[in-house]
Amino acid sequence: MGMVAFYTAEMMVQEADNHGFQRGLSVRLIYDWASLGLLDYPAQPGHGRGHKSQWSEEQLQLFLVLLEKRKDTKRITALYNIPVWLWLYWGDRYASLNQVRRALGNWGKAVLRTWGRATTGVWDDAEKAARHFLDQLAYPQKKITGKRKLLRGLTELFYKGRVTQTDLVPIVQQILVASGKAATAGPAAYLFSAENVALQIAAGYEAIRHLDEISNGTFEWARRFININNRGYAREQPQLAKDSELGHLFARFDAEKSLNRACEDLAQAVGVTRLGLPEHIRDSLRDPNLWDTLQLNTEGELVKTRSGLIVPT
Repeated sequence: MGMVAFYTAEMMVQEADNHGFQRGLSVRLIYDWASLGLLDYPAQPGHGRGHKSQWSEEQLQLFLVLLEKRKDTKRITALYNIPVWLWLYWGDRYASLNQVRRALGNWGKAVLRTWGRATTGVWDDAEKAARHFLDQLAYPQKKITGKRKLLRGLTELFYKGRVTQTDLVPIVQQILVASGKAATAGPAAYLFSAENVALQIAAGYEAIRHLDEISNGTFEWARRFININNRGYAREQPQLAKDSELGHLFARFDAEKSLNRACEDLAQAVGVTRLGLPEHIRDSLRDPNLWDTLQLNTEGELVKTRSGLIVPT
């Protein structure tokens, strides 16, 4: 059996230099990124004189990927998707759940600063938040009918802190209609219904605001839920793409798409559990509470108990 490679912060910086990244990187960057969840805490913490903290080979490779991606973006927010994506699709060996929690929490804080400014109780901040959200939902339309009225209605919701599915549905419906995304029939009708879009927004907001209250079992459930959902979308995408009204919005599912949405997808998945789930899923693997009770986790396609027992799916 080969030796497992571990790297000190100094060795990781040297590896970055060897790969042609910016010279003079500080070891401080390793510890800063670990605190943010971009990297994990060291697998072998240093204790005492002469004993330095060490990171795994997988974390070294993650560090190099982060440095590469940092060249393409000015915002650290986008980098949080990388460890979350690794955990979702490659597993705990590449990013731990504790690391993912830190990454998602810091991503959430950045999102709240961007469009959750409604919590400040200042109208101008709420309007900035509403404008950002409206532009996202209406994209790719540059101009939509009645935008000023829609902006004011959305600003009022954010200003009052009423980011719930019930409160969002009417304004989201108006935005979808004005931007040409409101399908009345066909396979895309549910996906672009005001109820579904509002649920996703409310779920993400709920997760960001209450992340520390969401259990590890719920995260494990969400990982499986997201993977099953993505496989379903990949099967249905060719048919969705044929929709006469909205087919152009259904791109093929690929790694880049899933990477760019990793934090958003995970936040929405764990957040929806706080908004109430249908009664008929109770005591099945679709019930996140069962994942807590049995301490379940995923390993590839398998669902296991903490002791390693494989659970039939």
